[in-house]
Amino acid sequence: ANFKVLGSRFGKDMKLAAAKIASLSGPEIGKLVAGGKLAIELPDGRREEIGADDLVIKRDEKPGMVAASENGVTIALATELTPELVAEGLARELVSKIQNLRKERNFDVTDRILVAYDAPAEAAAAFVKFRDYIAGEVLASSFAPGAGDTELDVNGTVVKVAVRKA
Repeated sequence: ANFKVLGSRFGKDMKLAAAKIASLSGPEIGKLVAGGKLAIELPDGRREEIGADDLVIKRDEKPGMVAASENGVTIALATELTPELVAEGLARELVSKIQNLRKERNFDVTDRILVAYDAPAEAAAAFVKFRDYIAGEVLASSFAPGAGDTELDVNGTVVKVAVRKA
């Protein structure tokens, strides 16, 4: 309840009105925000209409969520990184790094390559899981664990790779 606006209208019944406003449902608040009106009935039988200006809307986001609202629509996104997302991020970053190596070494866009990698357990597990994706993106005829000669920073993880033409 916006006490500054409603205080003069509700007077001694302000606490009751505030309690009724605090108990409004999401759809009722949405109606008010969209420009609608709602009636609040007080114990003495009096009914007062309220609108969006009679409310103070405060949103607390849940941990790990980001939300934005506009024109009565709210979108919330989960921002927590799951192990699956971390693994996919490692795979995508490795693809980017290998593509840069291809460019630095003047490989043709269509050249097939052989890739060997040496990585810590978490990264290696991600590379195994996304093996087909990685190999397909970098045109690798072979993508397997092995000795690497070039150090790459893959999302903060040191990975050694050997990249050569097939």
